[in-house]
Amino acid sequence: MRRRRKKEEEAELSELEEKDESDESEVEERRNKRRRGGGGLVFGWEEAARRLAPNPEDEGEDGAKLEFRRGAIVRIHMKNFLTYDNAVVRPGPGLNLVLGPNGSGKSSIVSAICLGLGGRTSSLMRADEVGMFVKHGCSEGFVELELHRANVNKTNLTIRRVMQTSNRSKWFVNGSLSGERKVQDMVRKL
Repeated sequence: MRRRRKKEEEAELSELEEKDESDESEVEERRNKRRRGGGGLVFGWEEAARRLAPNPEDEGEDGAKLEFRRGAIVRIHMKNFLTYDNAVVRPGPGLNLVLGPNGSGKSSIVSAICLGLGGRTSSLMRADEVGMFVKHGCSEGFVELELHRANVNKTNLTIRRVMQTSNRSKWFVNGSLSGERKVQDMVRKL
């Protein structure tokens, strides 16, 4: 996948160089940014999301098609969580790190994963109470994680943690009310 993105970036730079109206300084500036480790070309978040969306054609280093493993995160949905009004992240089957520029929400995504899987707020060293993760001005928010389950009926496990500013949480597994311990046990078994 990284090779494909690099080829796309190179193609865009080549297009810029070929256009008569393009400024040579713009092309050189983009190339220098890449050399300095500036993350390649700079895009708006919509374009970045399109480029980073999982592609069913993606292949591993050995050329085999990448597939989700049991317990892999298929979807992260955050509503009224930290700075997010409503956001859905769909990591590909090869997710092993979260990266981006300062202020782009990396730690918010990691916090959502941790809290959604039954983790404690103290492990994040970000806030003492779960109510502090609810977006300012809202009374509650939620994090929903969809985890891949390779089983006979092919249904994924969906865990939702509804957090309230009163520091209470409600847990739901596949839409049914559940408890924190049950969620933690299910996650361990994956």
